[in-house]
Amino acid sequence: MKKFCKIAGISLVALLAMGWIGIWWWSRHMHAQAAPEALAAMASDSHVAVESGEDIVFRPVGRTPAMGVILYPGASCDIRGYAPVLRRVAAAGYLVVDASMPLEYALFAPNKAQQIMAAHPEINRWVLIGHSMGGAMAGSFVKNHPQHIAGLVMWDAYPASSLADSALPVWVVHRAQLDGTPPAWSVSK
Repeated sequence: MKKFCKIAGISLVALLAMGWIGIWWWSRHMHAQAAPEALAAMASDSHVAVESGEDIVFRPVGRTPAMGVILYPGASCDIRGYAPVLRRVAAAGYLVVDASMPLEYALFAPNKAQQIMAAHPEINRWVLIGHSMGGAMAGSFVKNHPQHIAGLVMWDAYPASSLADSALPVWVVHRAQLDGTPPAWSVSK
């Protein structure tokens, strides 16, 4: 019996290790790389200052932003890939924080917005943007912390639970088909 338990234990550890390696390998091969134009948008200029650290911060130059925007990225996405869009938001006068997530999955840090807000106490109002899986986690954060957020943008995403009872504005943005038509799953009222 002792020998059986030892073999079973070793087998279980080996299976778990192989599973973890498989998940790691899969996530590395599914990783969305930042396009060259996104990497070019990472440079500071006379309109937007870009700070790269754990998170990427876009600040409007010559203005003190009164409102901030936090992006929860999609799973396995290089956060620099969002730079062209976030740079335009910052140029409009907002502090924008592109949040890095553990192992590139917002699922592992659904409350990351609290850390970002604490790091920027000069900002009183925040909007959360969530892309794909990041949208589900942003929706969860808004559901659990509505007093901290002024609005939510779901970008090619849907919340993990209903926000129908929320008083906050929620916008749903989804990409069009290649020909410019709305996605097949789009429903209009």
